[in-house]
Amino acid sequence: MKTTFTGRIGLGDMHRHIPHSFEVEDGVTRLEIDFYYHPERPDRSAQGHEISLSLFDPETGRGARHNNKDHHIVLTDRTASPGYTPGRLMPGTWTVFVDVHRMLPPGGVDYDLTVVQSR
Repeated sequence: MKTTFTGRIGLGDMHRHIPHSFEVEDGVTRLEIDFYYHPERPDRSAQGHEISLSLFDPETGRGARHNNKDHHIVLTDRTASPGYTPGRLMPGTWTVFVDVHRMLPPGGVDYDLTVVQSR
């Protein structure tokens, strides 16, 4: 099963945690989450925007990784991407937050967030 979210982040979203919830069915054994945003930095700026992801299952936090250029998360019962916790992928409502730590002028970042569930 694949779920895709899209959005736009502006200067007013700095320090926000934008939630995206999705349902995990019983029997899912692998989650893959991909996050892409553009532009990664304002024109001619050496410094980029700082955006990260935090993941929560129905009961608790499953991790976050800040200052990470690779916004690809893989989670199974035995393995997890750095910053995230492996374990049973329990059924229910999960939430991935787009954490906006720094948005540089002029702002205006478009993003895609994709969640793929496998059995």
